[in-house]
Amino acid sequence: MLISIIYFSATGNTAKIAQTVHQELAKISEVKKIEMHDITSFAQRKKSIPIQEYDLIFFGFPIYAWKAPLVARDWLKTLDGKGTHCSVFFTYGGINVGVSHYDIKKILETQHFKLVSTAEILASHTFNLCGWNLLESRPNNADIGLAKEYALKTYQKIKKGHPETVIFENPKYSQEIIAKIEKNPKRAVKVPSRNSVECSMCKECEIMCPTDAMDAEKGYVDRKKCIRCLKCVVNCPDQVLKVPDLSKICDLILKREHLTRSKVKEKQSKIYI
Repeated sequence: MLISIIYFSATGNTAKIAQTVHQELAKISEVKKIEMHDITSFAQRKKSIPIQEYDLIFFGFPIYAWKAPLVARDWLKTLDGKGTHCSVFFTYGGINVGVSHYDIKKILETQHFKLVSTAEILASHTFNLCGWNLLESRPNNADIGLAKEYALKTYQKIKKGHPETVIFENPKYSQEIIAKIEKNPKRAVKVPSRNSVECSMCKECEIMCPTDAMDAEKGYVDRKKCIRCLKCVVNCPDQVLKVPDLSKICDLILKREHLTRSKVKEKQSKIYI
């Protein structure tokens, strides 16, 4: 069996789960080859991937405001699965998975993929870089264990032959509400700023940006293009890219979601198969 793991990972959480899935599948003798494709950067998504050559594809995405990132969804819409079986694992910071499972299934089916399983894995929230302090020690051993179980069960489902697609009910939210929520991060979070004096001008921020939003020479971030994934902040070797403290916004969101920090800590990762 030839398997591909294709993932988008700005801060490393989804990449960690992708590696876990790879390691678990590599233990299976019938799996002849596993190919990894990181589609996080703008340039990487321009490269062609031989989708129809694989027997099974695992897609991995973070959840941004109830969905997979828009740039990842747009990339999926350029593919033709031609009946290829696939699975999706999400990582998220414990607030709300929203409509992510239903939405990704709808996109994949439109692109002629057969979605046989999904998983949601708890991980340190991206906005911990802005003072949120949510699930800082996740994924933990239990989350990694569930990711391994997810990989094995998905493989076994395919191995049995004629796997049924996973089913998700249509969410009870209007498109207006879903669209409003997706815009919230851009409204609430400022783009990263740079201390130019300490910058060595390595231009890594520009190279790795998922949306081609960074101009390293000018120290300029395009507000419309930037998706607030904070990949540049996490990976800046000089640590000169900064974001403001947003801890008060976190408190407001927790209240809106009827959550407390202790309730978020109690959440568990899940498999849908």
